[in-house]
Amino acid sequence: FQRRRQSSVSRSMTEYFPTDDYALRTEESSGESLSKSLTASLSNLTNIQRKQNVFFAMTDFSFDNNSSLSSNSTFRRIDDDETRTLLNNDSGNRNIRFSTRLSYRFALSRRSSLAFSVNGQYGTQDQDGWQVDTTASVQGLQVKLRNNGDGLRYGFETSVDYNYKIGENTRFSTSYSFNRSYDRSKMLAVDFLGDPQGQLDPVNSYNYTNDSYSHNLQTGLHYGRDGFWIMATLTGSVHQVARDERFPEKRRFPRTFYQLNPWFSLTAGQSKRRFHLNISSMPQMISTESLRSTLDATNPLSLQAGNPDLKLPNNLMGSAGLSFNNAPKARAFSIQFGGGYTFNYITSQRKLFLEETYLPQYDYTAQKGAQLSTQTNVEGCYSLNGSVNFSQQISSLRSTVNAGINYNFQQTPYFLDEPLYHS
Repeated sequence: FQRRRQSSVSRSMTEYFPTDDYALRTEESSGESLSKSLTASLSNLTNIQRKQNVFFAMTDFSFDNNSSLSSNSTFRRIDDDETRTLLNNDSGNRNIRFSTRLSYRFALSRRSSLAFSVNGQYGTQDQDGWQVDTTASVQGLQVKLRNNGDGLRYGFETSVDYNYKIGENTRFSTSYSFNRSYDRSKMLAVDFLGDPQGQLDPVNSYNYTNDSYSHNLQTGLHYGRDGFWIMATLTGSVHQVARDERFPEKRRFPRTFYQLNPWFSLTAGQSKRRFHLNISSMPQMISTESLRSTLDATNPLSLQAGNPDLKLPNNLMGSAGLSFNNAPKARAFSIQFGGGYTFNYITSQRKLFLEETYLPQYDYTAQKGAQLSTQTNVEGCYSLNGSVNFSQQISSLRSTVNAGINYNFQQTPYFLDEPLYHS
């Protein structure tokens, strides 16, 4: 059981260097928020083991009831033109979540075993409140919105894992897993500005479903003997992500991604002297919000749009290290190097409109001073790191001396208008 109250205030200002398009450009933003929450949760864990048979069960139930008040204002000036927005929110959320996990492992023979696992979760989300914001930056002209939203989320994952011992030092394993995630969100926003009875507001209303599937097949080999260990796995994955929109019109955006990810680990030596090498590849899943093709114009100065053509990023990482430990002299020394490279790195691309501009792909007119942010894939994101550490205990002083050198470097691509740069 937990009760929480939190408040925050933030302010920022940005000045831009003059260009051929403007001599003066500044942006100021401020915000205040107050949130309250009440949370209650109940969990249960059961583990039963009989010889080589193991049964495991875990169940969680939680309830959240929270409310929030916030006010955000934005001021943008380009030469003599000023643009202001003000957004006030008063909302309440109620969430109910339930999850369970069951697994059972048993021996098929003296050398082999089989395991089954099932995970599931279910939850609801209700969101209600009021929203007041300015329209078209006209002072005194405000829109009062009443929001009535509800959501549903569930998912499950199942897997089967087979292990077989080859000889005394080698073990083979293979597994298959499938998971599905379903998340539906609805929001009905009514505008009371021009009609006392209220009219449907198309910018703040939505009705969509995020539905994703994943199939994973993994095979691995483990070998260990006399201070020498090798572990290697290869995982093939198929991810399908779909977004079904029912407002303002019914559309579906399905995407399918294929991945092949190796993982390798080598360790040699004992506690006195040890060497290790690790190589791995890991995908970064893209949120369905980033894959949507519609425009989020809730804040007319900060427009957000997805990119349905995004490719799945993949991180290739590696590290190698050597350590020495002299227990009688209480001395330790280690050195390590590592690095990584990201394929299909996703970065934001922003565009500032210096005059009213019609965007045909979104059927929307961006006002002067608005900024549109989209996402795109680029290459050239890599990182390097290294460290050297030394430790020596001094018994006469009852103390320990530690010395270390660490180095980290990361090259990150970013857009400045159209050109691509690296920081």
